[in-house]
Amino acid sequence: MKHKKFLSVLALSALVFGTGIVACSPSIPDVPDTPDTPDTPDTPDTPDTPDNPDTPEEPYKPDLTKSVTLKLAVNYKKGTTGMKYTKDEEYITPAGNKIKKNDFKPVYQALQKTLNFTIDDVTDYNNDANKTFKADWDTKQYADLACGNVVDIVASSVKGTAETILDLKPYLDKMPNFSKFLNENKIVLKSIETAKHSKNSETAIYYVPYFDGFADLEKMTLVRADFIRKILDAPIDSVEWDTKSTIWTGPSAYSPIQGDSGYEVTVPESMTSNGTKKITKKAVKNIITRQNELGQDQRTSQVMVKQFRDYVKERYGTQYSTLSDLFLGTDASYDADEMVALMRIVRVSPKALTGNENCEMVPLLPRENNNQRIADLIRWAGQLFGVRGVESRCGYLYIDKDGKINDARGDKTLADMIDRLNALYSEKLILQNFENKENYGTTNGKFAENIVVGGNANYCGFMEYDYSQTQGVWNDKEGSKKIEGYDFRPILGAVADWDDGIANNRIHFTESWRSVKTQAWCLNAKLAENEDKLNRALALADYFYSNEGHELNSYGPASEGYTDGTIDYQGKKVAKMSAKSLAQLNDTNIGKGSYTNYLREYVGATLPVGYVKEQGMEYQCTSENAKNGLSIINHAIEVGTYKHVECAITENPFYTISPSSYFLTSGNSTIITGLEDKAKLGLIHSNSSTTDYCLLDNYIMYGFGGKKGEETLLTKEQYLKQINETWELNKLEKIYNDAYAIMMA
Repeated sequence: MKHKKFLSVLALSALVFGTGIVACSPSIPDVPDTPDTPDTPDTPDTPDTPDNPDTPEEPYKPDLTKSVTLKLAVNYKKGTTGMKYTKDEEYITPAGNKIKKNDFKPVYQALQKTLNFTIDDVTDYNNDANKTFKADWDTKQYADLACGNVVDIVASSVKGTAETILDLKPYLDKMPNFSKFLNENKIVLKSIETAKHSKNSETAIYYVPYFDGFADLEKMTLVRADFIRKILDAPIDSVEWDTKSTIWTGPSAYSPIQGDSGYEVTVPESMTSNGTKKITKKAVKNIITRQNELGQDQRTSQVMVKQFRDYVKERYGTQYSTLSDLFLGTDASYDADEMVALMRIVRVSPKALTGNENCEMVPLLPRENNNQRIADLIRWAGQLFGVRGVESRCGYLYIDKDGKINDARGDKTLADMIDRLNALYSEKLILQNFENKENYGTTNGKFAENIVVGGNANYCGFMEYDYSQTQGVWNDKEGSKKIEGYDFRPILGAVADWDDGIANNRIHFTESWRSVKTQAWCLNAKLAENEDKLNRALALADYFYSNEGHELNSYGPASEGYTDGTIDYQGKKVAKMSAKSLAQLNDTNIGKGSYTNYLREYVGATLPVGYVKEQGMEYQCTSENAKNGLSIINHAIEVGTYKHVECAITENPFYTISPSSYFLTSGNSTIITGLEDKAKLGLIHSNSSTTDYCLLDNYIMYGFGGKKGEETLLTKEQYLKQINETWELNKLEKIYNDAYAIMMA
């Protein structure tokens, strides 16, 4: 994703991935500069040459002549995403070489050849890497290099008084690529530094961080753009609008939040200009108020489409050449009420949009029914209504305009947002019973692949909040290709008042900004007892921070035909994926359109070892329709109208991204673990698990004070009191604020 450059390329990636920050930093060996040549003097005398002139030291290069064996435990999820190929059928690389079951995948074959070592694969293929590490490292220390969650790596760094994880700080002179990276991004160094657990007065580096891209937009709203164009742009008499008035029934659960007042929004001038302009939103009667006043017999798309078009013309005049640009254009400026009004029209327009009046329209849906994806409903709502913390890098923590750490779970703004989601759910604008995987024609809970892809006669989806690449693939499925004009693409977020310290400052803003993952890999402390193995392990960890290693783990080995030349991406040259590689990615028998499945399951690339993933690769894997939407979003970010949290220490702390972990004493870590017990605050989590249920889902479906079976749920006031007082969220916030103060010292 193209982005505007700020104070530092990574800047607060530092904080994002850190387990601690201290006032002093380790000494990192600089790559020596070429000494300046002295100017020629004006006089004939020349300076004496010193007898022993200082000469810069050569950068460290590992001795790879002697082959060694290293135990590695590397995988992402259990099953097929490890170093070895585990499928029964053979895989043929783009270069034509066979990979059989139990062979190392191409990346790990190339690694062994390049660095002259042999891998003893001790990966637990029956478990996720993070779960294996947490369960087994303390007792087994099973690998020389292993993947795990950062918090678990640091927590397991010492057993008794002996370190089990190698402190990399004394060995950074043997990691020139990693050291160069830390020198260029000092704040990253500070963030990964933590207290040395065997000697608290010193600091240590216990892991090499994994960056899944950084300083880049992550998730976004994706819509059926062809539906929006039909609703707003098609000649009104050319569409057979629905006349059913029984789809939207009952009371109007959603009430307007924007009011009738007018204001201005700054947007890009055009795709060909780096300038900006103002969109004037005239003070008119709110569209939700107008819809809520409709009689039951008027709740049809035939009536509501005309009403919405008249509203847009009244409010925006001639500022939009096509009405759909309010949502789809470079100068899009829709707000929450306008999006909800559009969702209502989608809901009541099955015949107009699909040709089938009996098809159920699903305006908003999560990709699938696990907690990690259901939480995208909450993330979408945060974007729509301007609520911070729901896309934090650490739980629900965010930094407010006063520089304080807040946990959104106890904010009234979040509770109000959940209330609005319940209103949308009550009107069936959100997929119903999303906790049931056997729903909407699915048996595995993967809703999107059943109802966003065209072809399901019973259901049709309109909008998701997700990744543009992984969900953009719906454009290229057989069912979608059969639909004339099918266009599923990302759009700019809604305009909202984000409380950034400027009164009534309605802006495009997102908190979904790539920084670092909470995964990493670490080295076994016992390596220090064997110099040959230690040096090779350090060389391996360092290699992925070299240009060559970075490219290998992002695309696969060029020697196997995965890349072919270069392309320009974000102002730099990156490897170009070959036509054969892209064909395999989209092959229904191999990648199935998912670059993560393809690269991890077949190539062995993008596994969560310490390195920075190349986003140019992800961009090349994105469908053309999705790229069209991305180009608009890119441009808005570039000209500065689509604002975001930044990987930097910003002048207005509101825009500083939350650290993904904090400098916590062992005592405070224990307290937080108690507070986050799954019977208390731990019930409200967003992405810590793909299976656990989130308490907020109850309030989305049944409402505050509502009934879930025989259980009466808490009212909003009772919920806030339980979170903040009974479950002591205020105590947790104080711990994090104190930790953040230490990190900023």
